[in-house]
Amino acid sequence: MIRSVLNRLRLHRPSLRRLNPLVRRLGRFSWGLLCAALLAGLWQTAAAAQAPAQVRVAQLMPAAGLTVHSQPQAGNADPTVLADLSYQSLSDYQALPAGRYTLTVASSGQTLLRATYGIGASDRYTLALFGLVPESPQPNSRTAMARLKGILGGVDAHAVNGYLPQMTLLRDRVSSQSQAPQVRLMHLAPGVVPLAMSLEGDSKSLVAKTLAYPNASEALPAEGATRLAIALPGQPTPLVTQPLDLKAQTLTTVFVAGGPAGSQPLAVVLAQPTP
Repeated sequence: MIRSVLNRLRLHRPSLRRLNPLVRRLGRFSWGLLCAALLAGLWQTAAAAQAPAQVRVAQLMPAAGLTVHSQPQAGNADPTVLADLSYQSLSDYQALPAGRYTLTVASSGQTLLRATYGIGASDRYTLALFGLVPESPQPNSRTAMARLKGILGGVDAHAVNGYLPQMTLLRDRVSSQSQAPQVRLMHLAPGVVPLAMSLEGDSKSLVAKTLAYPNASEALPAEGATRLAIALPGQPTPLVTQPLDLKAQTLTTVFVAGGPAGSQPLAVVLAQPTP
């Protein structure tokens, strides 16, 4: 049987020879298509890597006007004003090339906070500023307990820090696993006990979270939510309510600010949805 197959191949050898040039041309054409596809993919990746980040600022320190400067660590560029905000204000997004930046927060010419952050290309961020400005502020003031918690918990540790000024950089990323609108809750009212926050729709609670200062929830699915209610844990009557108008595949961040320690009533600041 093997001899029979070999004999047939010998008989068809001229035909195979005629096919070889065509096969070679098809091979070269396929390689050309593959190279073109790879080059297109590399170009798209490079273009995405060059897209700037978008950064905005939420000013949640009661009775304080704050100015935020940004300065890239690479090169010798001078600091530029990222935002100049009064209490309960939210800036527009500003484009910044990807890289590492030193962000400085000042009130009445006195530096309150300074930190360095890395921001990624094409990402969106909200810099949240919170706490209370002391009479004699020092840059990055921290209590002994806050320093200890930072050592034990690292950069992700959330400390009350005696309600002194703090800032945190939030990544405004929408989960692609669901088309439902999403909400992130953050308790930034100094001096206030943990708060029970619920997203409600059709007169019922859809999602409920109890948060202590100064913590944030994960992005929560909020399909059908039309109202936010904030209450003390175990109390049925809300302290504050806020209507919500949510859209699919967006992230809305809800900041709860104010509070007795700031001589300000509780207030809700909505960071507009991030598509």
